[in-house]
Amino acid sequence: MPTYRFTLPTGWSGHVDEDPAAQEGAGFRSDDGFRVHGGISRNPVDAAFAASARERIVDIVQGHRGVSNILEMGEAEPLQFDIDDADAWYTEARFGSEVDSFRTLWVAFQHDGQDYVVTFEGQEPLADRDLAAFEELLRSWEFT
Repeated sequence: MPTYRFTLPTGWSGHVDEDPAAQEGAGFRSDDGFRVHGGISRNPVDAAFAASARERIVDIVQGHRGVSNILEMGEAEPLQFDIDDADAWYTEARFGSEVDSFRTLWVAFQHDGQDYVVTFEGQEPLADRDLAAFEELLRSWEFT
């Protein structure tokens, strides 16, 4: 199994042990509880399900169309940077109501036969500092 590591933004905490790839998932959150939080899932690539990171994001988009509390659903788009040399794709959605909503971002990439999906979410509007912290986490990702 591939292993990976990433750096949590200053003040954030995570449910990650010394070898987070030994688990099927890991979690992280902001320093003030769950204002913003996210998770990582890792599973073997299933070509019949999603043969590429782009297909994985397209499946997420299609799977959320018509959900009763969805207010906006983005399209699959390439991430503007790679994840430790792995091509990455993302999408985002807004859920809830017009007066109380939250945003979820999904980033998918593949490495060494594994399919990774990193999620990030928080109440709307997401603060620029939180989006920058999430990008910092993604940019720090390293397969070991």
